[in-house]
Amino acid sequence: MRVQKVCIWTPDKDLAQCVRGDHVVQIDRRTQKIRDAAGVREKFGVEPAMIPDFLALVGDAADGYPGLEGIGLVSPPGGDRG
Repeated sequence: MRVQKVCIWTPDKDLAQCVRGDHVVQIDRRTQKIRDAAGVREKFGVEPAMIPDFLALVGDAADGYPGLEGIGLVSPPGGDRG
């Protein structure tokens, strides 16, 4: 038997790096939103594999990383990355 889908139940941004296509997805248990690779790109603007680099640059208060001064999230026109 093969695994068809893996669901990672957490809102933790760090684990978005584990998302692979629509086979390994992240589910925010607070909002019940399912985030596949396209959802990660939509929310953060980077591929799932780039999440560690992205968080190192913009910072991650939950993990105590301040990020680089002058670099932060920029919402796309009409979009929301919050």
